Amino acid sequence: MKVTGFGNRDLYNQAEFPKNSTANLETEIKREGVVLELSIDGKLKADIDKIKAQAAEWHERIAEEVQRKQKLFEESGGVKHRAPRMIIPHIQTNDALVNSLEGLEENLIDAVYRIISDDLLTTQASSSPEARNEQIALGLGKAKYLAVNYMSADQADKFMKVMEQIAKFGITGKADQNGIIRYDIPRGPLVGAPDDYVNVFSVMKKYDPQAWATYTSLMEDAVQTNDIEQMLPALRYALEWSRRMHVSSARIFQQEAKTYQQWKQSVDNISLPEYDIVDYLDIK
Repeated sequence: MKVTGFGNRDLYNQAEFPKNSTANLETEIKREGVVLELSIDGKLKADIDKIKAQAAEWHERIAEEVQRKQKLFEESGGVKHRAPRMIIPHIQTNDALVNSLEGLEENLIDAVYRIISDDLLTTQASSSPEARNEQIALGLGKAKYLAVNYMSADQADKFMKVMEQIAKFGITGKADQNGIIRYDIPRGPLVGAPDDYVNVFSVMKKYDPQAWATYTSLMEDAVQTNDIEQMLPALRYALEWSRRMHVSSARIFQQEAKTYQQWKQSVDNISLPEYDIVDYLDIK
């Protein structure tokens, strides 16, 4: 299945693979709009779907590759596509952002992502923490302008809550030796999952570099071909790794869940700078 474009919602979508991507998934039971597929491989497929939902960073890589090719196409005189849109690393926050923008015109959505990349999660280091807070306040003021002028009261409330959450992520950013702001934002639980849910790939990358190298090598095939179905061998590998680790090193997952809770609590306790509505005219 070749990828020709991406929406941010797709990057964390838990939709199943096409039926032919795993074998013998032929029997369907339809009940109240729910489709259940049963076979010898049914349990394997369900497990792979759970692992797949955590592999968002590779969906993002494919999306970036598509955008790179689109840019080359545009520069050669082709038709322009929509502006690239930042993906918030924290899965639940990214989902909340996408939901809060549902129904808006494309130019307004693009404006929101410019606010995020230019003001809230910028990579350009400010001269001081005070200047950084001022920039974040400016971004929130722009967001408030969009909320007041282009959204219903209910949508505006949801939108501003998620923008304030992203602003808190922005406050946690630290400048590296090159003056680039880096953000340590965990992916966190999937949408609807409990807070003690741990992302398998985060654990693999941190605790088993060799397994991570094997997994990433397999995933590179999907990136190079822009083909999501090429992810399947890597996801099978990750699934088997996860099963072994949950048996042999369960305490690692418990510790990671605790670490995430501590991070979440620290972010929740961040105080945002005061901000006022700012006329935002960069809506193209």
